[in-house]
Amino acid sequence: MLLNELQHAVRNLSRATHFTLACVFTLTLAFAGTATLLNMLEAFVFRRLAVPAPDRLIGIYPATGEFPDRAA
Repeated sequence: MLLNELQHAVRNLSRATHFTLACVFTLTLAFAGTATLLNMLEAFVFRRLAVPAPDRLIGIYPATGEFPDRAA
């Protein structure tokens, strides 16, 4: 039964090539976007810093007389 359904789906998708290409392209973009977002989150948010005491790090800023906004 499942094999018949798959054959029917493939036959219908092969007839509508533009629709099939649009679906594949949309799914590709969605998967790539999700993978990119998760990799960025893992790199910048979830990964711990490779220093022994990350809570003791300090920032060095140029001597312009103004301090950066610490609320951000």
